[in-house]
Amino acid sequence: MKTTKTSVVSKSVLALAAVASLNAFAGPKPVAAPAPCASCDNSAISGILSADYASTLMFRGFALGDNALSTGLGVNVPLAEGFSLSLGSSVTRGLSANGARNGGQGNFQWNTYSLGLNYDLGSVKVGLVFNQYDNMNGGERGWANFSTNEVGVTASTSVGAVNVSTALFRDLQNDGWYGQASVDTAIEVTSSVKLVPSVTTGLGYRNYYSDRGNNDVGLAHVTTGLAAPIKVTKNATLTPYSTWTVTGGDRQANLHNSQLVAGVKFGVSF
Repeated sequence: MKTTKTSVVSKSVLALAAVASLNAFAGPKPVAAPAPCASCDNSAISGILSADYASTLMFRGFALGDNALSTGLGVNVPLAEGFSLSLGSSVTRGLSANGARNGGQGNFQWNTYSLGLNYDLGSVKVGLVFNQYDNMNGGERGWANFSTNEVGVTASTSVGAVNVSTALFRDLQNDGWYGQASVDTAIEVTSSVKLVPSVTTGLGYRNYYSDRGNNDVGLAHVTTGLAAPIKVTKNATLTPYSTWTVTGGDRQANLHNSQLVAGVKFGVSF
């Protein structure tokens, strides 16, 4: 594993912002995003304001910290026929004094800023993503007070009732890549409640998300999830969720090779 200024933790949280905060990026996401604003069909600009609590913050197979509270804002601006611009930011803060990565001492905090260009082809949506991440306190191993960034491409489509998403990210500081694919579907329970099962798989290349220190392609994680979006009002959604992540050889720094997470997300679209 490379011990450079840009850590594996920073790169993990970077893409988390693009996926969790910006629904328009169409990145793989184990937790269903709030439904589009029902009263904003004629609005030029739309967006999502969200708050998310997770018992353990997991992303790309890494256990980043415990008792994590995230707040995010994503805005989508139409540009031309089929094109739109997405902007967003997200702040994640650990609520436990000893809740840093794998039980390390100290709270943790990451600030993220995201920019995306999206194109709707009809059956397929594609996007280009740029993310900047500021690590305010990384907990153990001294991963604190630095910034990093990455670029990525995303694509999503639907096959019947099944949604399929893929993403590929390139770190601009390190010679490495991370690829991810996910599938999910929505099962309507009532007019206000759905169940959303999902499966996400991630691979790392050239040490980008690897603890093994080699250039092989390695399994980062396989994550299964179940979310239950509940429509509270026309534009607000409350989503309890649970995920189970099993990690591969690229995640040897984790204390455990599997992690069960419970959380809840509240989102308001506008």
